[in-house]
Amino acid sequence: PSVFQAFINDTFRDMLNRWVIVYIDDILIFSDTMDQHIQHVRVILQRLIDNQLYAKMEKCEFHQTVTSFLSYIISAEG
Repeated sequence: PSVFQAFINDTFRDMLNRWVIVYIDDILIFSDTMDQHIQHVRVILQRLIDNQLYAKMEKCEFHQTVTSFLSYIISAEG
């Protein structure tokens, strides 16, 4: 897992902790506006494609205002 995590960190280095958090194969994209979020999602999906990585659609949730990430509930309120 540490080798894969290092690869993922390198893949998303320019956006990590700015608007994306990645832990192994879990990706959380956060944005201030819906328009910004749509753009962020597109960038992430393209980056996955460019690096021959794929998202399991059954695990994906798009454009959520509240979600669970690593057993934490995440929302605009914190």
